[in-house]
Amino acid sequence: RRARRTRRAAARAEGAKARAYTLRSPALASPLCLSAGGFSPPSVVLGREGEKNDVGVDCDVVSGRHVELKVERRSSRLVATDLGSTNGSAIRRAKGGGAFAALGGGDMAMEPGVAYELRDGDTLVLATRAMLKVSAAAAGAAEAASEASAPPAVKTAAPMFGFSKKKAGVPAEEEEAPASKPAFGLKPPQAAKAAEKKPEKRPSKPMFGFGKAAEEAAQEAAQGVGSDTTGEALAQAGALLGALGKGMADAGSKGAEALRRAQQEREAEREA
Repeated sequence: RRARRTRRAAARAEGAKARAYTLRSPALASPLCLSAGGFSPPSVVLGREGEKNDVGVDCDVVSGRHVELKVERRSSRLVATDLGSTNGSAIRRAKGGGAFAALGGGDMAMEPGVAYELRDGDTLVLATRAMLKVSAAAAGAAEAASEASAPPAVKTAAPMFGFSKKKAGVPAEEEEAPASKPAFGLKPPQAAKAAEKKPEKRPSKPMFGFGKAAEEAAQEAAQGVGSDTTGEALAQAGALLGALGKGMADAGSKGAEALRRAQQEREAEREA
């Protein structure tokens, strides 16, 4: 009797210290954490995925609402209650002892509606197929372990001054240099062509038929083309200019002579 009392006292002390519990199973999408206080819920209902329950179990023979798990607030014990499932529930103790039934081959069968305590190392068996391993830890330790096992979330850098967001850890794309602004409204290629294009020289109009020759002579005089010395070029230009002046004088005298003849003819007509 004293030994039993000692074991019960030790179990109560262990339950008082271990306020958080974690259940792991391949049938669960992620480890299930329960605690009397903190962020974890104190109680949940487990059942077949797709049914009205809190946690889905990936097993076809599990009922829609199979079992309820709850952490008692005062004693911090984890208890399981079968909700009248079709294929039943059982507890596989970490150490042998107690009354055992034939369900699952040596597992302790759970009667519907009766709360059974789950201890560290026990296994909750649902419909003889889904195995949920129970582990107990201090308050907050189980939650920290589950968070540590989860993959770290990728954080994004906060936008600064309205600029676009960039993911942290991802090298930023090289920004392209802004294109140079066109000068005077021209696009860069057109501006380059305009700069390369030189003004064309327009030939001057000939004067009295001598302009072309005089211009060629002046150009030869200025550039020294077609003559040995600059003096010869100037002499040729002077001769051409002299010829131009003589031609103009001849044209003027001829014009005056034509006017005199016209006046004489008019006077002769009047006298007649």
